[in-house]
Amino acid sequence: MIGDLSRYIGIPFVAGGSSFAGADCWGIVQLYYRNELGVPLGRPEEFPLPCQRLRVAMDSYTALGFGLLLPVDHSRPGDVLLLQHGSVPDNFAVIVAGGKLLNTSTLTGSVLTPVITDRVVAAFRRLPCA
Repeated sequence: MIGDLSRYIGIPFVAGGSSFAGADCWGIVQLYYRNELGVPLGRPEEFPLPCQRLRVAMDSYTALGFGLLLPVDHSRPGDVLLLQHGSVPDNFAVIVAGGKLLNTSTLTGSVLTPVITDRVVAAFRRLPCA
């Protein structure tokens, strides 16, 4: 699950994108899963961003095979975190090697950041059978 993470840094932010040409927060998760893990992930038609309720988000991710909700301190590379800025959950990141997050920013594009636990709303693990 390590791969060459440098190729993911600086990908421009593009709403709805999921390629090296441009990606949003879920798109960077899709890109990482497809290229590093060989797992294609879908995108729900009505993506719950900003998430009005965590339950809506959980239902969407369960449909994508992310069936295990876990405490952030039990998360590991490959797990997806739902993050909040202020009071609204509005961003996703995937944990990669070294406990870093692969994340996107509308200003800088994709970046590696440390996990800031007080911003984590939920952590999801993709079930192997999904």
